Amino acid sequence: MSATVIASDAKFRYAPCRNGGLLMATLLRWAGYILGSLVLLVVLAAIAIWLLSAQKLHASVAVKPEHLAAPSAAQLADAERQARTTSRSSARSGRQI
Repeated sequence: MSATVIASDAKFRYAPCRNGGLLMATLLRWAGYILGSLVLLVVLAAIAIWLLSAQKLHASVAVKPEHLAAPSAAQLADAERQARTTSRSSARSGRQI
């Protein structure tokens, strides 16, 4: 008889060792369950964060138009002087408008 036939005939269990081998196998199995659960939890959290951030990034925002006040007649009359003054001061400072 081969070893495969003998192993398949008997119910397979971890062989008990002198120094708690069965206990160690049980502890390692539970450590694997806990580690697997933590990995699954991290993956689910990453998916949730990804979906929520995608939703926020693709959200559309209604833009309110800005309404500027119409200039008065006095401001329109003074516009040429202000343009000249601004162009002179920017020329002295080296800035371009």
